[in-house]
Amino acid sequence: MSDETPRRKRARRAVAPGVEVEVADELDFHLEAQVRDLVAAGWSLEAARAEALRRFGDVARVERELLDIDRGKERRVRRVELLADLRQDVRFALRQLRKRPGFAAVTVLILGLGIGATAAVFGVVDGALLRPLPFPDEERLVYVRDVQFGEPGYPPSWPEYEDWRREGDQFAAIAAYASNLYTLEEAGDPVSVEAGMVTGDFQRVLGIPPLLGRALSSEDVERDEHVLMLAEGFWRDRFAGDPGVVGRTLVLSGEAYTVVGVMPRAANVLVNRPSLGAWLPLVLPEPLRDRGLHMLTVIARLRDDITLEQARSRTEALAAGLRQSGVTRHGIELGDVREFLVGDSRALLLVLSGAVVFLLLVVCANLSNLFLSRSAARAREFAIRTAIGAGRTRIVRQLLTESLVLGVLGGALGLLLSRLATGAVAAAADRAALLAPSSSADPRVVLFTGAASLAAAVLFGLWPALRATRQDLAGTLKQADAARGGGTRAARRSRRLLVAVELALSVVLLAGAGLMVKSIHTLLREDPGFRAENTLAFEVALAHTRYAEGGAQVRFFQDLLERLRALPGVRGAAAVSHLPLDGSDTNGGFGIIGREYPEGETPYAKKRIATPGYFETMGIPLIRGRTFDERDRPGSRDVVVISQAIAQKYWPGEDPIGREIEFRWGPGERQEIIGVVGDVKHDGLDVAIEGAIYRPLAQFPRPAMTVVLRTTGDPLALARAARAEVLALDPLQAVRDLTTVEAVVRRSVSTRSTLMALLAGFAAIALVLAAVGVYAVTAQSVGQRTREIGLRMALGADRGDVLRMVLREEGGVIAAGLALGLAGAYAATRLLARSLYQVSATDPATFAAVSLLLGAVALLACWLPARRAARVDAVRALRME
Repeated sequence: MSDETPRRKRARRAVAPGVEVEVADELDFHLEAQVRDLVAAGWSLEAARAEALRRFGDVARVERELLDIDRGKERRVRRVELLADLRQDVRFALRQLRKRPGFAAVTVLILGLGIGATAAVFGVVDGALLRPLPFPDEERLVYVRDVQFGEPGYPPSWPEYEDWRREGDQFAAIAAYASNLYTLEEAGDPVSVEAGMVTGDFQRVLGIPPLLGRALSSEDVERDEHVLMLAEGFWRDRFAGDPGVVGRTLVLSGEAYTVVGVMPRAANVLVNRPSLGAWLPLVLPEPLRDRGLHMLTVIARLRDDITLEQARSRTEALAAGLRQSGVTRHGIELGDVREFLVGDSRALLLVLSGAVVFLLLVVCANLSNLFLSRSAARAREFAIRTAIGAGRTRIVRQLLTESLVLGVLGGALGLLLSRLATGAVAAAADRAALLAPSSSADPRVVLFTGAASLAAAVLFGLWPALRATRQDLAGTLKQADAARGGGTRAARRSRRLLVAVELALSVVLLAGAGLMVKSIHTLLREDPGFRAENTLAFEVALAHTRYAEGGAQVRFFQDLLERLRALPGVRGAAAVSHLPLDGSDTNGGFGIIGREYPEGETPYAKKRIATPGYFETMGIPLIRGRTFDERDRPGSRDVVVISQAIAQKYWPGEDPIGREIEFRWGPGERQEIIGVVGDVKHDGLDVAIEGAIYRPLAQFPRPAMTVVLRTTGDPLALARAARAEVLALDPLQAVRDLTTVEAVVRRSVSTRSTLMALLAGFAAIALVLAAVGVYAVTAQSVGQRTREIGLRMALGADRGDVLRMVLREEGGVIAAGLALGLAGAYAATRLLARSLYQVSATDPATFAAVSLLLGAVALLACWLPARRAARVDAVRALRME
């Protein structure tokens, strides 16, 4: 170190950082002082330097230690200075916002809307697609489903489950699930409870122990023990989370059950039934154990030493063995658990994710435009600060701090708004709704909201901040009007570019919303095959203990229907086992007497039980023959009514009246066809019709039915009276899901309707923001060109010329934005294809309507400031400085 020449030392100081220079100077000082002392004592200069280095020791080690110490001090000083600057920047930003509360409020509101929508969608997407499912080793869980006619996804029957349980060595545990309605009989009004019924291995499949007590066991199933577990949600709502409920006796539909535990919420998620209130052992009576009755959900946990591919290979071998033995003609499918829970909602969630990204970009473009305008108004302030020594980085940091403060406030508002929107997004997600965050303060959603808010703040604040520091310092200081500092052509181009981007993004959102509106409109115009107006519906599930015999079940519903028909305002009353479009279903094969069908071509139909008057009450037309009446009673000839699709498929060109079939479910071997009725859409307005076969309740007793009432006025006005008639017959009988049939129809399209509402909401926000952006840019452009407009008018231009000039210039921006947006919409709306009904994802009429709407709104936003510009007083404008 001491060997350096003075020139080399000066060069090192010129390029080295401050700490290194200071340490080097300090070491040099000590060494040179020692050298001077030795020289004064008679040492030669060379010998003195060598001796000084020897006495000092390891110079490199000392230098490193000093550098570490000084660098640590420097970092601490910088942190303190940074925090001090940050506090100063935040205080200054808050003062600026207090000076302009309107600007701050608008910014926070706009950002809150964008962040709120984004956070709500993220919460559901995160739960459904990103975060682990609420049970361990989800990759080991599979749904075991039936394959019929080469098509997978059918529910299995009890004998099929028994075959799989007995011979499926690839499963560590396998369980069957079904559900049923019960009435919780307690003091006060009886309560309808949906219960999940499971076999003994269900808890092992779930992989989570009970919250309280014990799990249901195989012994409970084998002995038909009257025990139950409460579902976590029902336990908390009905019993306030009381741990003392274990051991308590509850009466369900007339039978006493002992509470042995509380099932965690994850069980409801696994079977995708949020409304389950209790869990019982699955004990099926013999009639429900028919191989042709497909009604179960079967879930299995794979062995740890078997991969999913190996399990599927063994499952195919198992299915082949069962077919070879003649036990079945069906196959077996192993389905991914997340795919089962999410289903088609995956595509829908991706659509919503794309929509909120577009909305957030519109928000950022709009706010960036606002900040550009605000920066233009503060141009003189920035010029003065630069003139007195503020660096460009310092000004940019200050402006970004203001953006970040607004981002934090907007994020807080967005988090509050997301609580309201999450429910709507979850409803749109349909099957994935149970996977949405159960708490509005979910940590992952909060962290995402914070990150999105800060990212948006940087996105809309950085460009205006950088542009604010790129200005002609001398020219800006000479301007009397600070607002004119942003009037350069570059500034106007920037703002117009942002407006074009806003318009393009808005076109995409409006196109998606328009396609969904047209799709829903088309869907609701579909003929469901029945008349939904002025019809009330409710479910009644009779207690097995009080109505064990079929005759008692039939008498209850006959008496109830007679009472209901006597009510004022009731035009008809009947009951059916499965109300169209309510999501319930029973289907299976049937036989035609005198015909044989090859394997895989067995006749197939939906199976329904109905009372006399059902077809008339629901407005289902009779095409041929007759419907059920008092002649169809126990002991008389077993009869059925078939739908037109069944008649056309199996008796084309023939009269099916008088032909015989085998219903293959319930009592009776042969049934005579007595009538043909119109087809009804059972599974959805957008689902192809599958024919149905109906049997009369008197010949096929059933404890659970849906009662329908056709009224002369508002059906809900009779809700209280209908409930009272049920209680008059049985004070312990609960009524469930009392609603109108029109509401059932709307509920069947609720997923699409909610998606439409969300997209329409996003599009409306984008439309308003785009209009505001166009108006703001046009108004500012006109304001900055007041002298020019006055000069043009002084030279002979009239108001029409000025108006056309402004509209022509801004109209070019609008046209560019619309063109870019249509191209983006053409590509983006293809993601909506699965959610559309009889509407093309690139429907020209919708695209044209969207373009006309947005173009008209944008032109109106231009016309308002343009009209004001055309009214400028030329003399006054020319006098302006």
